[in-house]
Amino acid sequence: MVDVGANLERDVQLGGSVTIGPGLEIAQGATVSGPSTVTESIVTCYLANGVIENRSLPTSSWPSFLTGSAAAVQQDSGCGGSGGNAQSSVSTPPADPNNPPPGYNQLGNDVGNDIAPPSGGGTGQPYGPGYQCGWFAEQLRHKLEDLGYDTSFTTVYKRNTNHRWYKLWSPKWVDGHAVTDVHWSNGSTTWIEAQFAGSAGVGFPKLDGNGDGKVTHYDHGSGDDTTDGELRVEVYDNRAQADAAGNVIPGN
Repeated sequence: MVDVGANLERDVQLGGSVTIGPGLEIAQGATVSGPSTVTESIVTCYLANGVIENRSLPTSSWPSFLTGSAAAVQQDSGCGGSGGNAQSSVSTPPADPNNPPPGYNQLGNDVGNDIAPPSGGGTGQPYGPGYQCGWFAEQLRHKLEDLGYDTSFTTVYKRNTNHRWYKLWSPKWVDGHAVTDVHWSNGSTTWIEAQFAGSAGVGFPKLDGNGDGKVTHYDHGSGDDTTDGELRVEVYDNRAQADAAGNVIPGN
């Protein structure tokens, strides 16, 4: 039985006498054996060793293409944008913590712990249906903007290598993610994982996919090609602008 409001993505396999609770997200390709009652969402996780698994929340896995190691919070399911017409592509250097711009050392304190969920060391809204990457990233962006920072909203996708060979049934982009950005007076940017409290998420997303010391991204527009290594990075003024470009990220 699938409760009202539950969202099952493609190719979900349910055994006999399986009950899916209201409002839950079940990731593409997940298998649920019966008899059982599912009370937590099942998401797609990208492990540090490159293995892709479906796991119930909460999970300790993080996309390997963002960090290279496991972390404390989970990859979101369903963050898939199809891409559109990009307006421009630019390269931005990440802020150097060894030679920080003015204000950088205060950033962790200003991020605080009131936005991040308990799974990321915070006291904010627990991760779950309606409270996913887009929600946390935009909440943190608003908070930092109110504190005087120059902020924006970034989405990142990884190209699915299987798409090259199996275009008819394999999506071009792996599930994406949203983070918060701070732009500095020296022209550099810091990307922040909003689901981590304090300084833990400052500079955490590794968006320099080709290792050239800069992050190349679409600027205020959505695209359908990689911008940096195997990544497609898109920077917007805010989440509403991303939505208007067709880049809709989960989280109310």
